[in-house]
Amino acid sequence: MIYTPIKADEEFNKEAFLEAAQSIHMLNHSLEAMLKDPTAPTPFKNLGNILYEAQDFFFNQENPALMARSASELAIKEGSNSLEKYVKKDSAPVYSMLNTNKKALLLQKAKLQKAADKEENMAYNEFVKLKEEADKLEEAQADPQKKVEYLSKKMKTEPKWAQEIMSLYQGNNKYIEAIFGDYVQMNRQQMSEILFNKEGKLNGKIINYLADKSLEAAKSAEKDKGYFKILAEIASIQDNAN
Repeated sequence: MIYTPIKADEEFNKEAFLEAAQSIHMLNHSLEAMLKDPTAPTPFKNLGNILYEAQDFFFNQENPALMARSASELAIKEGSNSLEKYVKKDSAPVYSMLNTNKKALLLQKAKLQKAADKEENMAYNEFVKLKEEADKLEEAQADPQKKVEYLSKKMKTEPKWAQEIMSLYQGNNKYIEAIFGDYVQMNRQQMSEILFNKEGKLNGKIINYLADKSLEAAKSAEKDKGYFKILAEIASIQDNAN
């Protein structure tokens, strides 16, 4: 039987959801393992089992690696898109599967939408600003040029002496790494102060509020930022794996 993604318009079923999410997880994991070591037989067997229920399927092809990669990438794309629509349509039962740890993970991994400009949403929208800053920092992390661009924008609001140092040393990699690292650390500290209490434990009350607001904002947003794909991924994590 050929792998068939979950149908987006089907009524929500927890077992079907978990099975669909697990299949996508296994496809991603096996594909990553195959790309890392194309000579290892286990990833090919796993991909064959998931996609065609035949572990030797790809071994019988002229170019096993190319076919396995193509088939897996296409299946992952279709499966992920279908699961995302399935979850978006019935997000409440999926969201109810999240405990405090998973809600905190959702807030850290998903791209968050701002809520309506109301007093009840102020604390949430302030957190979204911090998260958007974290996303920009993460995006710039692996690209030296993006780091310089990020710092150039940030320096516009800093004292003049800091701006002058930036203009003098923006070609100095050690300086860029050090000052960029300061912004990363500051952002992490600000987010931690919100998500964790003074004892270093997750602040359940605040996390519940922020996560609830994040779901509301994602459901009402005109453009999806992949929130429901991350929600599906996190909801399907086995509790004993947290």
